Amino acid sequence: MREGEFIDELIEVLGEDGAIDLAEAFGGTRLYVATSVKANRKIVKAMGEDVATALMERFSPCVIKVPLLREQRAIRYSEQGLSCAQIASRLVMTERGVQRALKKHREHQNP
Repeated sequence: MREGEFIDELIEVLGEDGAIDLAEAFGGTRLYVATSVKANRKIVKAMGEDVATALMERFSPCVIKVPLLREQRAIRYSEQGLSCAQIASRLVMTERGVQRALKKHREHQNP
């Protein structure tokens, strides 16, 4: 499965907020999704039982590569009022990269 397809599926299963929360907690790592909520303690602790259950129901038993979701997170942080510099620092990317992501989002919203 291509990364873009996997991201779309994560967002479908967890919702955008849940997918972003997953990326904030585990982005850039491989994460084992066990077959029981009890075995997914790390996920439950970081994201709550509802999100862990949704993840488990769709992806267990499996190791997933958790995407960073930088563009989605940049948009979220911008909507929360963070500056491009603050977003860049939080996401470990350049301010120009943040500006490009936000511009791409705006162009997609207003074609």
